[in-house]
Amino acid sequence: MGRKMRAIPSVAVVSLVAGMLAALFSPEVPVGVWHREELELPGVLVKSEIIPEEQVPDSVVRKSEIPHEHAAADATVPQKQAPAVPEKKSVQTSSSSDTSLFQVQYLPWGNAYLYPKSASINGVALGYLLPQEEINGVSVAMVHFFNSKKSGVSFSLVDVSKSSDGLALFIAGGAADNRGCLVGLWNITENNRGVQIGLFNQAQRDSLFEYPMKPEFKDKKFGVQAGIVNVSDAPGIQFGLWNTNPNSWIKHFPLINICL
Repeated sequence: MGRKMRAIPSVAVVSLVAGMLAALFSPEVPVGVWHREELELPGVLVKSEIIPEEQVPDSVVRKSEIPHEHAAADATVPQKQAPAVPEKKSVQTSSSSDTSLFQVQYLPWGNAYLYPKSASINGVALGYLLPQEEINGVSVAMVHFFNSKKSGVSFSLVDVSKSSDGLALFIAGGAADNRGCLVGLWNITENNRGVQIGLFNQAQRDSLFEYPMKPEFKDKKFGVQAGIVNVSDAPGIQFGLWNTNPNSWIKHFPLINICL
């Protein structure tokens, strides 16, 4: 009886050592039911993040079995939230209704246009008043007014636009920025980078007064004026009976004047 009682501690020690060795050298646990964060693991018992129920040792405490006060403390720990993904804004592109190949104003009053008045024209335009934002092509009207950009050939009695890149023929008018050819009896521009032909040609800053669409010009460009009276404050050459440029070597000179 005495020998049996002495053997019990030896068996317990051997079992304890075998359990510790099994815990240290056990292979990686396959995927299962329990998540690693759901277990109270003393030391490193397992390597996988998800542990099957049958492979969880009895000595491991499930957090679901922790007393209420510990669970409440864990609940107060702020959880990391995934960063919000910004919504993609849809880019709106201009539709075909923004541009028209042909425009006609069939009555001189009201909104009597064949197509919307706001539509730009890439073709032919006929009317009494053509206030379109952009006209590219051939246009004939009594008045061209507040056109932001006009290129091609235009015929009118009065023509006032922000930018002109083509040939514009009129009685009176001009363009804030002329990069084409303006032909008219009374011809006005603020930045002449093209040609002005008329009885009176003026190319001076603020010559269009408070025209709402005129751009700001940092540098004056070289232009040409041909007419009876030519007035300019920018580099260019003038042909006429009387030519004036306060920035030229000779400020007033007949026939021809050059400012560089």
